[in-house]
Amino acid sequence: MSIRLPMLLIAVACLCSATNTPAQQAEDALPAVRTETNTSFAHLVEERSGRHTLVVNYPWKTHRQPSVEVRLVTGQQADLAGARPLFFAKQYLKGEVTVNVYNCHDASAGVATSQPFTKNEIAFEIIGRRNSLGKPSVCIARHIPNDEPAPGAAVVYCLLPSWSLDKGMLNLDLPPEYFAEPGMLFVWFLRGEKVLWQEVEAWPGYSRPQ
Repeated sequence: MSIRLPMLLIAVACLCSATNTPAQQAEDALPAVRTETNTSFAHLVEERSGRHTLVVNYPWKTHRQPSVEVRLVTGQQADLAGARPLFFAKQYLKGEVTVNVYNCHDASAGVATSQPFTKNEIAFEIIGRRNSLGKPSVCIARHIPNDEPAPGAAVVYCLLPSWSLDKGMLNLDLPPEYFAEPGMLFVWFLRGEKVLWQEVEAWPGYSRPQ
């Protein structure tokens, strides 16, 4: 019996590992939230035009329901502790909102477009325009007023193929009408309602009108 028990444990371990695909194993191995010892996945780039782009180096294509949320916190004594994701893709990307997001995306191939909407008493704007990659694209933005924690602005990118250079890199334009002021940027990469990693960047604001 002392010989058979280890053999049985090895067999069970092999069986359990075989039930996970390589993709699932790689996804599950990712940290829930990036720590100081992890590699940075995001950085800011300023183009000659003055436009700012958030470059994300991360295998976004391997995830189901991926989205990126960016939140700007402004003010001299900003409530950084109050910065939280909107979890937009999970909470709001349903029904008529989904239809309007795709309609704005398709319309942006010909002309810049926008559509405001309110959900749960929160005002959003769907922004459709050709991005810095020359692709039709859409994002969802909102102003966060001073009477809410961490005032400033937020933007959501949920149709990531339009913002991609390839399956491992995203170029995300930050809409100047929402991100004019300097402050701190919080960046979250989400899979559904789960935050896979987050980063914080200093944001200089837009020095001149776009």
